[in-house]
Amino acid sequence: MRKIFNKIFRYRLVSIYFILSQLVILTAIFGVLNTINKAYAKENDRLKALAKNRIELNIDTFAKKDILSYAAVNVDVGNVLAQGRMSVEVAQIGSTNRCEVLLAVNESTPYPMIRGHIPDKETDNGRNCVALGRDKYRYVYNRDGKDYITLGQEEYEVVGVIGSPVSDYWDYKIVLNIDCMSDSLKQSFSSLSNISLTVYSNKEDIMEIYNKVYSNVVNVDNTCNIVSYSKKDTGESTVSETLQKENIKTNVMVYTFCLINSIIISIFWTVQRKKELAIKRVFGFSNIRMIADIAVNLLLLMIITVIMYFAGYVLYSFIRYSTIQGMGLWSVKLILLAVGLFLITLVIAMIYPVVDIYRGQAYDKIR
Repeated sequence: MRKIFNKIFRYRLVSIYFILSQLVILTAIFGVLNTINKAYAKENDRLKALAKNRIELNIDTFAKKDILSYAAVNVDVGNVLAQGRMSVEVAQIGSTNRCEVLLAVNESTPYPMIRGHIPDKETDNGRNCVALGRDKYRYVYNRDGKDYITLGQEEYEVVGVIGSPVSDYWDYKIVLNIDCMSDSLKQSFSSLSNISLTVYSNKEDIMEIYNKVYSNVVNVDNTCNIVSYSKKDTGESTVSETLQKENIKTNVMVYTFCLINSIIISIFWTVQRKKELAIKRVFGFSNIRMIADIAVNLLLLMIITVIMYFAGYVLYSFIRYSTIQGMGLWSVKLILLAVGLFLITLVIAMIYPVVDIYRGQAYDKIR
């Protein structure tokens, strides 16, 4: 073992530089691939949230009437959700934040729960309750064993935390229920000039539900303008938007820079071995054998780098989070892609040594 170690690190400075370069390459590779993996995981979470049958009502009104409280009257199948430009002031954050309000719940909602539940008419009726995504949950305060947050200058009990184990799609949600919120917040929503309602169901034909909602809205404000859309498609993919936010181009540039650096290091590696290669040629070593020797040496350095990278990652995760964060995103496909890029780096780094050995310059010099 010691003999192998000495052989690998015979040229210590170049070997150390090579390992450092490969560590940066690994960081760049896993950074890019992890970002892509997270983007597709986020897209899958979005698609899972879509009901089979959906109709959206885009309502423009200037009457300032309480449409939300009456839009879902007598709706006893499917769900009705208000969203769009709706927002609430969150005192702990110091800004207004988008929210969603459930107007009718007759079947399961799409929100994945880390714990607790979505505000419900049966269990939370008449109380100020809210469910928050993981990011918003950071701002809650605890009192008497319960979590609270201040919305629109009023205290709301946090009865549920929303979140997916594979993406951040749900992390910024604020979900309310029309039966579990204050009158003052309802009144603040009545001042909105644009409201978007979504009627959806995975079980029922929603045309009857839609007709009831449409009729209820018109009864509240017969001067409003309603434009309806039947949502049969899945909408535009969010993958490209997510990748743009993660600034993936930076990681690609880092990988390219490190690849060039690996080529330069391999050139120095070969220059340092000129005399050694010439002596091996004198003693009858074939070109293939000498190339294989360099390739194995570089490959062993790469393996050492991979071990160091994962050991460092695990140590960092335990120090910062007391657990291994993000391992669930490292799929077999992700790891295979990373290995493939690593091998591409090895092949490109071997170009100069191969050319130099076959040209026979080292042998000519010593001869």
